[in-house]
Amino acid sequence: MNYKDYERKKAGNYLSVGIFGKQFAFEILTGFCDTPEYYPISKEEYDSFDEWKEDVSKMPEIKNRKILCSGYRVL
Repeated sequence: MNYKDYERKKAGNYLSVGIFGKQFAFEILTGFCDTPEYYPISKEEYDSFDEWKEDVSKMPEIKNRKILCSGYRVL
C-alpha cells in the first residue's frame, strides 16, 4: 500500500478520512513537515467522522492500531 493511493473523502483540522481501494482509513498529519500517517478504521467510524473529528479521546484509540502506511516511508 502506498500513501499516494489514498483518496481523501472528508477532512478536518490536520486529519481526514478516506479510502485505499476498499479499506477505510484515517489520515493524520504528523511531524515538522505535516507528513501523513494512515490508520485503518471501520465503515461506522468513517460514516460518523463528522461527529468524532473534534473528539480528541478517539484519536489515541485509532493511533494504537497498526499503521497502514506513512508518508515517511512505504510499509
